[in-house]
Amino acid sequence: MTFLGGRSADTLGELLTEIQADTLRMEKVNNTSDTRQHLESMNLVGNYTFANDSALKGLSLGATFRYRGDRFLGFGRNSDGTFDANTQYKGGRTEIFDGMVRYRLKIFDNKVDWSLQLNIRNLLDDTDLLPSSTDGLDLGNVVRWRFQIPRVYQLTSTFRF
Repeated sequence: MTFLGGRSADTLGELLTEIQADTLRMEKVNNTSDTRQHLESMNLVGNYTFANDSALKGLSLGATFRYRGDRFLGFGRNSDGTFDANTQYKGGRTEIFDGMVRYRLKIFDNKVDWSLQLNIRNLLDDTDLLPSSTDGLDLGNVVRWRFQIPRVYQLTSTFRF
């Protein structure tokens, strides 16, 4: 019989034994990194609006830097079948830059505030494949990859009145 999670057992007793063994393996890595989570993460955001008395009145420029550290993918195993917290498999890190340009203008006798904004995500168009998961055979072989979102342009027009 094959049960949920791909476990193969002839009796419910064998299935229970496998589940108990899995529980012991998980307890060995308690208080260590969670799988598929980035080990570090950081966002830096900046924005500059030109002064009202400048030739560039109404113009704003902005940038974002998004850093995600190595993604934790899993552990190796000890000879007794328990997870080896000292053998960790990790995926790649990402560093993504975004940009923004906005122009604001009062229209209709200063009754309406109009804003036109262009956002560009992944400004440098970094489209590397990144490891997402390993084979589960404790060898660290990557079997699933993920795409990064390619460069995206978004143009927004806003009227406030």
